[in-house]
Amino acid sequence: MSGDPHVSTGSTPGLGIVQVTEGGKSGMVRRIVPISNIDSNNVERADAHGIRVRMK
Repeated sequence: MSGDPHVSTGSTPGLGIVQVTEGGKSGMVRRIVPISNIDSNNVERADAHGIRVRMK
């Protein structure tokens, strides 16, 4: 997680886990994983940059 100015915001900041179906034509959100990175001034700095595809 890096930081400002691209911090996570919204009602559920975090990473969305999406199950892709129909050969990539469709999909559904399976889970939201909250992320947080509070700095010493109590400011949220979470900003995830990674993505990985896991074939099952």
